[in-house]
Formats: sequence, structure tokens, C-alpha cells
Amino acid sequence: ATNANYAKVVDIICNTNNLNLFNNVITGVSTASSSADRAVISSRNPYTGCGDGNSVLNTDSIVIMNNTVQNGSYGIYMQGINDNWYWWSYEHTIKNNLITNQYYSGIYLNFSQSIIVVFIFKVPVRF
Repeated sequence: ATNANYAKVVDIICNTNNLNLFNNVITGVSTASSSADRAVISSRNPYTGCGDGNSVLNTDSIVIMNNTVQNGSYGIYMQGINDNWYWWSYEHTIKNNLITNQYYSGIYLNFSQSIIVVFIFKVPVRF
């Protein structure tokens, strides 16, 4: 990821389910911005523009484990939507990752349910 404004390395969208990210080194840009567009790993619900351009699709069951996540505004950014629990992000596991050098937050989880976070070595975490 090298774009100055949009620098996501992994962008999880369009009804992605049962995705596993294991044993990777994932490096984003060095930044002095809190923009979610510069998160290293991003999953934002709802995402419009899938298929017919009007669909709103969510993600579930994402496992991020044994990775090194470096730089970016956020290491891992997962965002659901607050007006309907159906569009919340859910059943994700974030485990045994080394998350370093983020400008704003190592992990950001919002409007999420049934999330497991274990052995995170970087703080702060924003809920």
C-alpha cells in the first residue's frame, strides 16, 4: 500500500465470510492520519456497491491469526453499522498478532458482536 490517501492493504468487503489470514507480514504506509482509509486490514459494514450497486452486504467469521501487522492509521479496523444489528460485524477472531507502529489505534472494533481478541501486543484498543 503506497497511495497517500487510500492505503488499505487488505480490504474485506462484499459479503466476505469465513476468511482466514494466517502467518503473514502485512505492512501499510507510515502515516500521521487517523483516516480509516489508511488502515492496514479493514472490514467496514455495510459496504454499498457490491453487485447491483445498491446492495448492502456484511462480513462474518474472519480469522486474523499469527500475523505481523505494521504501520497504517489502524492495524485492524472492523466497523459495523449502528442502526440495525443485522449489519453488525460478527464472529471474528483476532489472535496472536504482533501489531505495531499504528498512528491512531492498533485495533478498532465498533458495532461488532461475538468477537474474540487474544494476545494482542499493541495498545491502545478503541471500542
